[in-house]
Amino acid sequence: MDGKQGSGGVGNGKGESNAPKPKENVAGSDDGVVMKAPGGDGSYISRDEFEKNPQGYFAGLHAQQKENK
Repeated sequence: MDGKQGSGGVGNGKGESNAPKPKENVAGSDDGVVMKAPGGDGSYISRDEFEKNPQGYFAGLHAQQKENK
């Protein structure tokens, strides 16, 4: 490990997640396969993007749900 933080949704030091928010993932992938967003509001997301970083997706989803309380 080189100590550099990637875009894995860990955080930015300000208590905010770097993970994409659930609706930011709404788009078709190169192969056009989409799926219903798990735990979402019925929106659809790119299966490819979700499979690349499911932990980041859920981190963003949970952060968004906390903000809406």
